[in-house]
Amino acid sequence: MQNLIDTIRQNIVQARIQAIECDKILEALKQQGKGKFSTIFSDGFVTRSSQFVPYVDEVASDFYDLIDKGQTEIPQQSVVQLVKQLEMIFTTQAKFMDAISEQDQPLH
Repeated sequence: MQNLIDTIRQNIVQARIQAIECDKILEALKQQGKGKFSTIFSDGFVTRSSQFVPYVDEVASDFYDLIDKGQTEIPQQSVVQLVKQLEMIFTTQAKFMDAISEQDQPLH
């Protein structure tokens, strides 16, 4: 169980690092008059935000609430939900970064 907890913790840290980078790009796009949307995810989260960090913070809060209770086992349903949310975050971050890098590529 400790390996699972450590892996989730590491993934949350990585997701947050990437979220900060993505949010900087989103802010720059908004200043250019682009990125006119109100939420990144329409389902799977309680959070509603136009930035990534609040979604990572939601996952982190839920995770730390579970492990701070001193439980020796995290319920499987909770683990599945956390992993699913992290997967959504990582997938969306990757697609966003790919789209941004494609825009930066000169046409041949």
